[in-house]
Amino acid sequence: MMINSVRVAKYVLIVITTVAWGPVFGQIDSLLAAYREVSDSTAKAALQLRIAWHYQAEEAYGKAIAYYREYLDHASATDSASADHVPLLNNIAFCYRELGDVDHEIDVHKEILQRLGHRPGTGRWRHKTLQQLSTLYMQRRDYREAIRLNEEMLAYARRANDPLAVVQAYNNLGYIYHLLREPGLSAEHFNKGHKVITEQDIKVNEDDRASMLINFAVVNVNMGSLKEAAAFLQEAYQIRLRQNDPVKIAQTLSYLATYDYLQNKADEALQQVNRAIAMLSSSPASDERDLALTESYKLVCQIMLKRNDLAAFRRYSELFAAQQDQVIQKERRKNKLLVERQLEAERTRNEIQRLMAEQEKNRLLLSQASLEREKREKELELQRSRLGLLEEQNALRQQQYLNKELENRQIQQMLDLVRQRSMADSQQQRIDLLEKEKQVQVLQ
Repeated sequence: MMINSVRVAKYVLIVITTVAWGPVFGQIDSLLAAYREVSDSTAKAALQLRIAWHYQAEEAYGKAIAYYREYLDHASATDSASADHVPLLNNIAFCYRELGDVDHEIDVHKEILQRLGHRPGTGRWRHKTLQQLSTLYMQRRDYREAIRLNEEMLAYARRANDPLAVVQAYNNLGYIYHLLREPGLSAEHFNKGHKVITEQDIKVNEDDRASMLINFAVVNVNMGSLKEAAAFLQEAYQIRLRQNDPVKIAQTLSYLATYDYLQNKADEALQQVNRAIAMLSSSPASDERDLALTESYKLVCQIMLKRNDLAAFRRYSELFAAQQDQVIQKERRKNKLLVERQLEAERTRNEIQRLMAEQEKNRLLLSQASLEREKREKELELQRSRLGLLEEQNALRQQQYLNKELENRQIQQMLDLVRQRSMADSQQQRIDLLEKEKQVQVLQ
């Protein structure tokens, strides 16, 4: 008896932060144009974030991731371990989830755990991230790693005195051990979760309670406790009736039919599964409904084979094959869409890298041109300095020449004055000599 309805860990809904910049569509081109023109790093980072939000809203997840990462690279330059960026990392994880890229989504959640560390006040963020990782490792069928994560969640829930989280961790562990075909450990953990609910009167929402009851029923069937299993299934069925969800009611009817089939009550099983098929056939198409209808047709085939009703077996085998093919085709289309999205994301990453390389090249060219301009300006300044120095030297030499000329004139004037005085003295001496000669002659 297989479990199909149990959710190992609920996804945390990542909501795009509402921005007050008007309608999303039609703005991206202007934002990209502004981004190409802006040079200020702070303004550039703000534009990166806005562009990422817009691309995510337009479901261009690969482009959104690229701009989120650019923003985070800028923001992390000053604080690489900041926990403030966790909401943006959750948006990146959401984008990878929509692209179907499980490996990269896991890497992002690991990065979140690294940024959170064990800081006070980050426990709930860490717990939610562990839930996400547990779900992803379940998708990869890495059950041992999923067990380790749920044990860490269980330890946190105990420390935080959160009984509902304790129950969820026990439920997850019970389901994982069921998948590992370890019924003893599966029953042990399911029973521990059920014990916490009953002893502490935990208020579990009806959907989760019904899923837990189905888990308990499956475990008890595997352990041979059929009476307890029947009680759990009936209680789950009553919850589904109150929920008034035709698909969930039909799923529970299929579980009841499987239980009757295992009890060799083929007629009761056929009655239950036919009711399930009728409800599913009139329900709107969905992945959950299609899978439930496939399982129901499969169970009818088993019942008809057991009753040796070969005509009915062939009829329901054809219905089962057609329904299974429809599910497979839908899954293929989904996978094809995911592959296309991943290719688009890869093309976007390459285009962004090309644009970034071109921007870096342009930046280097501008930087080189700026350096060359500065070099030319310095050379011109140096030439101007040299010219000024030469002019100063010429002016100094000119002034020295003028000073020398003036000094020479002054010397010449002094020489002329001395010569004149010398000539005057010599003439006076002659006059005095003549006067003396005259006086001598008179005396004679």
